[in-house]
Amino acid sequence: MRVASSIGKKRYRSKTCKVIRRGKRLYLIDSKNPRNKVRQGSK
Repeated sequence: MRVASSIGKKRYRSKTCKVIRRGKRLYLIDSKNPRNKVRQGSK
């Protein structure tokens, strides 16, 4: 999984992208294209 510095611009890659918050981390998950996975946030 690649780590991006900012999710803001990456979330417009496709229409199936969803931004999900789990704890202090932000994840971008794409159900149709798993290569678009991104996470942002510290441990």
